[in-house]
Amino acid sequence: MVCLLFGLQLGGGVYPWNNARIIALFTLFGVFIIAFSALQIKLGDEATLPPRVAKDRTLIFASFFVMTIDGAYYAVAYFLPLWFQAVLGVSASKSGIYSIPQIIGAISCSLLAGFIVIKTGHYGPVVVASTVITTVACGLLFTLKPSSGAGEWIGYQILVGIGIGLGMQQAAVIVQNFFGPEDIPTAIAAVTFFQASGPTIMVSVAQNVFDQRLAADLVKIIPGITPKVVLNTGVTNLRKLVPESQRDVVINAINNALSRTWLACLIVSALSVIGVVGMKWKVIKR
Repeated sequence: MVCLLFGLQLGGGVYPWNNARIIALFTLFGVFIIAFSALQIKLGDEATLPPRVAKDRTLIFASFFVMTIDGAYYAVAYFLPLWFQAVLGVSASKSGIYSIPQIIGAISCSLLAGFIVIKTGHYGPVVVASTVITTVACGLLFTLKPSSGAGEWIGYQILVGIGIGLGMQQAAVIVQNFFGPEDIPTAIAAVTFFQASGPTIMVSVAQNVFDQRLAADLVKIIPGITPKVVLNTGVTNLRKLVPESQRDVVINAINNALSRTWLACLIVSALSVIGVVGMKWKVIKR
C-alpha cells in the first residue's frame, strides 16, 4: 500500500509517469500483492484472511462497495474546504464551519439507515439509495463555480452526507449475515481494511488529478509554474503570485482543477453500483 500511495503522490508531478522510480513503485506494489495472496493461499485456514472467507462473493462486493463509496466521500470532504478557501476566499476556520452540512447529513442518515435496516431487515434499498444519492451529489459538485451561492454548496453537501450516511456502515452489517460466528471477525476486519484503503487511495488520486490540471491551466498564466511550485506555494496562496488584474483568472483555474476532482469522485461513486449489484441480497437476522 505504501508503494502504491508513493507512486500516486509522486507520479506526474515530481516525476513523470514513465520514470523508473514510479514504475518500480507500482511494480513492487503488484509483487507484494501477489506474494501476500500466495502466502494466504498456502496458509489456508491459518491465514490472516483465509481463502474460504476471501472468495465469498458478498464479502468481495460489499468490500468494493464501501471502498468506492467511502473513497468518493472522503475525497469530497478533503477538497471541499479547499474550494471554500481558495475559490470563495474564506479562512480555514470558516471553511470548517461551511463543511458542517455534510457532517450533519452523514451522521443523521447513518442513524436513519440503521433504524431502517433493523426495522425492515432489508439493506438492499439502503445501499442502492446510497449509491444513487452520492453519485448525483458528486455530479452537482461538478457544477460549482466561483459565483455559486450558499444554497448550492450547502444543498450539495447535504446530499453528499445523506448518500454516505446511508451506506457507510452497511458493508459490515451485511457480511455478518453470510458467515458463521468463527469467521465474522475476519470478515468485518476485511471490510474495515477496504473501508480505510478506499479513502486513502482516492484522496491521493484526486490530489494528483487536481495538481496536474491546475499546473496545466496556470502555466498559461504564470510562466514556469509546475506541480512542485504549486505544492510548495500552497493553493490558497496562489493569488499572491499574480497581480490583482489576473486574480479572477487564477480563481477560475483553481475551480476548474477542483471540478476534475469532483468528476473523479463522481466516477468512483458510480462504480459502487458494481458492489451493490454483485452482493447477495437477503433479509438479515434481527
